[in-house]
Amino acid sequence: MPATHAVVSDVYGTPCGTKNPYIYIENCQLDRWESDKKSINYTKGSFCASIFYALDFSVPGGLSSLPGADSFYSFSPSDLTAFDQDPFFGGDAFAANMGHTGFVFVPPSCVESTCRLHVHFHGCGMHYDEVGYDFMLRSGFLEVAAANELVLLFPQVVPTSFSQKKN
Repeated sequence: MPATHAVVSDVYGTPCGTKNPYIYIENCQLDRWESDKKSINYTKGSFCASIFYALDFSVPGGLSSLPGADSFYSFSPSDLTAFDQDPFFGGDAFAANMGHTGFVFVPPSCVESTCRLHVHFHGCGMHYDEVGYDFMLRSGFLEVAAANELVLLFPQVVPTSFSQKKN
C-alpha cells in the first residue's frame, strides 16, 4: 500500500500516498482494520496476537457506510470528555511536553460495566490545539472502540522543537 506516515482510511483523508501533515489520515479506499488484521504477522500465541485477534474490527458495511461518514463518521465532540492532565504530571503537564487537557471516549456500553483501556498516544501535529477534534473523530478509532467495548484515551502533547523537526 502506498500510504505515507498516516492512519489509513476508506472514507476520509488525502489520496493514498499523499502525505497529510494536517491530520495524517489518508484515504486508500481500504478498510484498514481488516487489512491490518490480515497482513500483520504476529507470532501465534504472542501477547500482541492475543489482543489484536480478539478484537472485532468489523463495522457492518464498513466505515464508509456509517451515517455522516463523509464528515465525522457517527460520533461528535460531545462523545469525548475533556480531562485535566496536570495531576498526572506533578501539577504541570506542560513541563513534560504534554497539553493541559486530554480527552477520553467511553462507549455507552462501558458507562456501567468494566471495559478495557486503549491509550492512543500520538505525536506529530495531531494534538488538539493544532487540529481540534478532527483526528480523534475521523480516524475510525472511536467506531472500533465502541464495537469492542474499549475506553479510548487520547492524551495530548504539545509541540517541541524536536517533534517539529522530525515531521
